Amino acid sequence: MNDETQGSRRARRSTRNLLSFWLACLAVFLVAWSWRPQELPTTAGGPAAGEAPAGSVGSPPSGAQAERATLVEPASHTDSAAQTAAARTDARQAGTAQAGAARAGTASSDRPACATAGSPPPSSSNRLLSRLFLDNEDSWLAMRAGLERIPHAADEPLYAGIFAQCIKFQYPPSSLLLLDFASALFGPRVLQNAVLNGVSLLMLGLMLGAVWKIYTHLLPAGWGSWGQHAVPLLFTVTCYPVLKAVELGQIQTWLNALFAVAVLLYCKDRRLAAGVLLGLIATIKPQLALVLPWALLRRDWALAKGMAGCAAVIMTTSLLRYGLAPHLEYVGVVSALSRHGESYYANHSFNGLLLRALQLGTNVTFEADRFAPYHPLVHAGTTLSTLALVAFALLSRRASHRELPALNLVLAGLCFTMASPIAWEHHYGLVPVVFAVLVPLLLARKDVAPALWAALGLSWILIAARFSATLALHDTGWNFLQSHVYFGALLLLGVLHLARREVGAPPPEPAGVLVR
Repeated sequence: MNDETQGSRRARRSTRNLLSFWLACLAVFLVAWSWRPQELPTTAGGPAAGEAPAGSVGSPPSGAQAERATLVEPASHTDSAAQTAAARTDARQAGTAQAGAARAGTASSDRPACATAGSPPPSSSNRLLSRLFLDNEDSWLAMRAGLERIPHAADEPLYAGIFAQCIKFQYPPSSLLLLDFASALFGPRVLQNAVLNGVSLLMLGLMLGAVWKIYTHLLPAGWGSWGQHAVPLLFTVTCYPVLKAVELGQIQTWLNALFAVAVLLYCKDRRLAAGVLLGLIATIKPQLALVLPWALLRRDWALAKGMAGCAAVIMTTSLLRYGLAPHLEYVGVVSALSRHGESYYANHSFNGLLLRALQLGTNVTFEADRFAPYHPLVHAGTTLSTLALVAFALLSRRASHRELPALNLVLAGLCFTMASPIAWEHHYGLVPVVFAVLVPLLLARKDVAPALWAALGLSWILIAARFSATLALHDTGWNFLQSHVYFGALLLLGVLHLARREVGAPPPEPAGVLVR
């Protein structure tokens, strides 16, 4: 039997195995999602357990609760408590007065943005209508509030005022530029939920196209059957983190698409253009800025040049338009978030794992008026895990970058996502891009250990599924099982690391694989 016939049979067998695995995953996902525990606690202002976290909206907080939500650490610790309290009171008053405008027409102007009137109860039929008519606003509400307040940021704290409205605006000021310019060009109607979520659907389509192109570009020669072409599309459209971002009304859908296109450009050796897209992502999601030192350590000058140039232009524009004050305030926000974090089960980071294990904060209900309480053990553990993940991405196996650049890039992207103290489940929407790079490289090898394939499959199930039944463990010593996405991501990191060693240099002439 000649090599061509053997290769054809192996291709058909691999296609059947992948499609069979997808069908099995689909069955598991449906059962895991529908099997929900009953009579879990709920709180006013947070969604029902197992429902989507608003991320931005809750009930109007009391004075003490609002102070808990104001997580901005002052630049100078010499400010008196009275001055800090007065500033927060002013911010709350200003935020309440402007909250209606921040909703851009989704609520009347005399209502606080954190009032539940503008958001239907998660358990009602209105929730289904919100999904169908693209009316969710997890990112958009916060960004509209930011746009409303940022013209006054030189005189009034931006983040303190927005947090006092019960809106957890955690993006850098530069993230507002895109919507700011869109509003200036097309008018305020472009900021409505339906419009922005419509763009998200287009971005989802862009992500699907990019993931499909990455996968087929890296497939071995002669493996281009319809079944293989369907694999990346089927896995992506059934990945819960990807769908969750769309459902919530999250800008993460846009970032997932941009990351997928950046990786595609990188695979095709268009590294300058890939760097530009990654630089754009970093001005909205700062943890991805770590890709810049990652590129410099690997002497990937084109990627670094594109990323640094794009980020410099956007940050300069942001400073000129919004001033220095909100950017300095954001540094305090990041510091405070790293000290506190979120205990809500959808936070799939080491910070969330520790908070839930110690029964700190709320687990099955999202509270928009506060963050998790400070605990030195959680702070230390969060810091150490962040440093470990960042160091692993920056320093591990740099010598393999020449042969497997795309594999190293997606590993870095996954590491930097996991390293954040707050890594919501929808932040893992980049995982289909990771699989689109890794799976074809493994398919090109005949000697991949079955255990590696098994570990890869398990990691996909843990990340891409929603195991609602784990909510019943929220007040037990088994609540670490709620962090299944985080454990799946750790397992995927291990698979990526072993794959770099096992795959090594790609076999001769695999179609589309970038060898330099």
